Amino acid sequence: MGSLLEMRRVSSLLKRGVPSRLLERVRNESVVYRHVPPPPAVEQPRESVTVEWVTADLIEETISDDRRRQRFLSFLDHGYCGLLAHDDGSWIAHGWVYTPESTLVPIHLPDWIGEMDLYWLVFGRTRAGYRERGWHTYLLARRLRAIYEHDPSETVFSDTGADNVSRYSLTSTGFEPAGTMVTYSLGYPPFDLVRYGRWDWETPHPPLPE
Repeated sequence: MGSLLEMRRVSSLLKRGVPSRLLERVRNESVVYRHVPPPPAVEQPRESVTVEWVTADLIEETISDDRRRQRFLSFLDHGYCGLLAHDDGSWIAHGWVYTPESTLVPIHLPDWIGEMDLYWLVFGRTRAGYRERGWHTYLLARRLRAIYEHDPSETVFSDTGADNVSRYSLTSTGFEPAGTMVTYSLGYPPFDLVRYGRWDWETPHPPLPE
């Protein structure tokens, strides 16, 4: 998959005087999953923890790291939806949703994903000290339930590295293999970043990590 838009953007960088040898090319490979509804019922790991949809105020209250805070604010500005678990003013886990209305494709995916009418679950993290308690699985299920309540016919995807243990959470919540994705990021500051790549739907996934 791809589009002529990617090649035009690469050509534009070259025409603007950026030598091809100076363009930084970063390769990212992931295994892709497509969800098969319905979403499972998953209990919240700890009921005393607050789980809510992300707002700018919530980001300011719970995220102390400046880089993460700015990324979350950017997500909101570009139409992403996020769930965040927090306790005593500090975040525990989070997960975001790229929607058909989002205006910025996730940074690790090709630009042409924006031409497709789909949801993509991205940037799920659990803070050190709270891992292996089920937060990642729970937030996956919560996001899926919200999407299907909005429109039961929606198509939902996610991806991760082949050696990432989050694959267990994906498979346990109803995701099935949907091939592999290879994305190349090409750019040179201060020029725009071009992301192009290939989605091989039929490529089998490697075994789950041990």
